[in-house]
Amino acid sequence: MKILKVLLIFLAMFIVFSTPAYAKSDIQEQLPSVVNSVSQTAQESSPPCSKVPGSVSVIVQLPNRPPLQLKAPWTEQATVSLAMNNLEYQNLLQYDTDFSCPYGNLVTSINGVTPSPTQSWFLFINQTLSKVGLDSAILNNNDVVVWKLCPSSGTCSL
Repeated sequence: MKILKVLLIFLAMFIVFSTPAYAKSDIQEQLPSVVNSVSQTAQESSPPCSKVPGSVSVIVQLPNRPPLQLKAPWTEQATVSLAMNNLEYQNLLQYDTDFSCPYGNLVTSINGVTPSPTQSWFLFINQTLSKVGLDSAILNNNDVVVWKLCPSSGTCSL
């Protein structure tokens, strides 16, 4: 949707700058209303996260801090990755990943907390260590996702 908005603004600017001087005043007067209309259409066509009926809980156990407890919107067949992206979109969480073939994205930091070389972020769903990564783990409505730093070579439990 952002790309569409940028393209329409670029097109409007192109028309303004390629139009003869005698016609520019009319177009320049109409340009703000065109841009506002595009912005309003983009907002109306993408419903806000609050209108989604389901949700999942996401808890991040941070070292030496209280756990971060968040609610992410849930839709049918949503993955942990989508829940994390929705939280990031709402500015509730920031996380980074690195791609690892064949495993997919691996979380490398959450809210600026990066594991030591001997640690990793472990994913739990409903108190069970996930056997798949955030790209593949499918969530159900009201599931509880927990991220916990654990030793990479050892076992990890909640």
